Amino acid sequence: MSIAAWGPTSSATVYGLTSANRPTTDIDGGPLGCDPALLRTGIVTTPQTISDTSLIPILSGSKWGTAQAATPVTLTYSFYESGGPAVAAAGVTPAPLDIAFRDAIRSALVSIADVANISFVEITESATGGATGAPGASGALVGHLRFIDDARLDSDPNTASYAIGPSATALSSGLVAFDSDRVIAASGGGYATILREIGRALGLTYSFEPSDAPAPYRGPTSENGVWSTEWTMMSATMPVSRLPAGAVFNPVGPMLADIQVLQSWYGANLNTRTGNDTYRIDGPLLTRALWDAGGTDTLDASASTTGVNFNLAVNTVNYGYNVAWNTLFENAIGSVGNDTIFGTNEGPRIGPDGVWFDHNGNNRIDGGPGDDHISAGSGDDTLIGGTGRNWLHGGLGNDTAVYDAASTDAYAYTVQGTLILSIPKLGISDTLVDIEQLSFTDRSFAAADATSILLPPSANPNPPSSPIPPSLTPPPSPVPAIDPARRLYVTRGGASTEVAMDSYSGPVTWLRNMHIGQNDSEAMQGTEHADFINTLGGDDAVNGGGGDDVLDGGLGSNYLIGGSGSDTFFVDGRDGGITWSTVTDLEPGEWVTAWGWKEGTSKLTWAEMAGAEGAKGATAHIDLDNNGSIDMSMTIAGKSSGAVLVTPGEVNGSSYLAFTLK
Repeated sequence: MSIAAWGPTSSATVYGLTSANRPTTDIDGGPLGCDPALLRTGIVTTPQTISDTSLIPILSGSKWGTAQAATPVTLTYSFYESGGPAVAAAGVTPAPLDIAFRDAIRSALVSIADVANISFVEITESATGGATGAPGASGALVGHLRFIDDARLDSDPNTASYAIGPSATALSSGLVAFDSDRVIAASGGGYATILREIGRALGLTYSFEPSDAPAPYRGPTSENGVWSTEWTMMSATMPVSRLPAGAVFNPVGPMLADIQVLQSWYGANLNTRTGNDTYRIDGPLLTRALWDAGGTDTLDASASTTGVNFNLAVNTVNYGYNVAWNTLFENAIGSVGNDTIFGTNEGPRIGPDGVWFDHNGNNRIDGGPGDDHISAGSGDDTLIGGTGRNWLHGGLGNDTAVYDAASTDAYAYTVQGTLILSIPKLGISDTLVDIEQLSFTDRSFAAADATSILLPPSANPNPPSSPIPPSLTPPPSPVPAIDPARRLYVTRGGASTEVAMDSYSGPVTWLRNMHIGQNDSEAMQGTEHADFINTLGGDDAVNGGGGDDVLDGGLGSNYLIGGSGSDTFFVDGRDGGITWSTVTDLEPGEWVTAWGWKEGTSKLTWAEMAGAEGAKGATAHIDLDNNGSIDMSMTIAGKSSGAVLVTPGEVNGSSYLAFTLK
């Protein structure tokens, strides 16, 4: 399904006035509808406690139905008509909503029924037809959720909508009101408001109330200490730091927090997309969490022109899509850009039906074109890097790297124990870690045998012979000028010199030149080609120039400027000493790698807009051994921490923490 099909257009459990197979009873077991003059006694209760602190801000003390968790309910809903039953709320001036607004409400109900086991049945309000035997009964009938246009809001500049949650003590329980002149149902913001108010009528609360638990200052669930719309539809705060300039983020369905609470209360809709579905990210961001009840499912960003960050783990906030609790995605396809994709791990998991099962953790991950970073997790995974310079980490299990080429087009070698596989005709150069099998179009074999099977091409095995005649003596060689392709400009102690860089020798296949500096303060300007430059000690500044460079400032206070190309920046704390490097021009798809990180021991602390004047930005302070002392710092100029994705990793026993832009 395409991005437009993520959102349901109909639901088998949302019934219009003329729908077939309409239920004839509702939440109280009696005929459809309720008397607006009677309290909702017996159908509203206090829900079971949910301890997750990130969900507390949207929890109220009441829900529809019984206290038993995950219990389905059937609720009626209605629209006020002129002259209809009175609205039991002081000061309300009810008026009918127009047809378009009503359709938007029905659509919002469908999106909620898509994830939760709630049936919504529309009824027509009437002044008669209801039971009159109960004390105080009026005989009128309205829905448990009642939608009105409250004309009183026209004169209230601070309130454009409101809703009353489930209550056994308020006659206005379930009332949902709008100022339709300000809440434009057809707009993104208007539709988000409709969702938020329906959520309130179902028992959720607004996430911006003063008594709410504080949110993290910045992160995937919050923005400046406020829970964001990327986490819950009950928020009105967009994740601005995670959005492109000028973009908006208005929910069009329940988000992660909402789904978890609604399913905890009312159960999950286990009939939602149970086949093998492909969710294509081929258009604007769709602000809806993904709920899929079964099948072997795929996230597909192949039509996206920019790199994506995928994490197939459940209840995960990702840019552009979010995977709901207990939803399993087995496969992923990357974009034409530089992608970062994380798979799932095997082990006990809770399925969409709430039952534990043994998940095999098997993923098929295709990075597509671009320089991709794929970490498949545990399980028997299939990894496809596609064209480009890719990092393929299989993790635990029996993992296979797949190539759409014959093995005769490939060659392999190792660098410090790490397998490098190249297919020059396709522009592929992959670093393979924890990969057990290699599969080509003509054959498959163990990755451990790659270097003996995929031999590098010989470099001119039979060069022509041109001996020097014995009677002649070669003339003295002239002093060569420095090849511009290797020329490095170095300023040290006020004096500028030109240095010929060495040819690169190391594990990174695309690098051409290399230079190791001195333990002095130096300024360096690289070539238009791919350079590796390590300035060692001192307070240094290095500009990589053109090409895809790798820059390491070493110890001291350093400025790292990648220049054009796709660059990589190193900060290294493994050998002791203090270092603070400022990356001035980190671009999407580029990485900063902090070496020496010990997962579970090291501590990362963010400081916003820190660093040197003129180059301030998100600053990572890293305490490698968790002794309270900062060992290395890294500033990404002009960026906030919320714009940075952080992921740990390890290569040949050397652990790191990697940073890239979201």
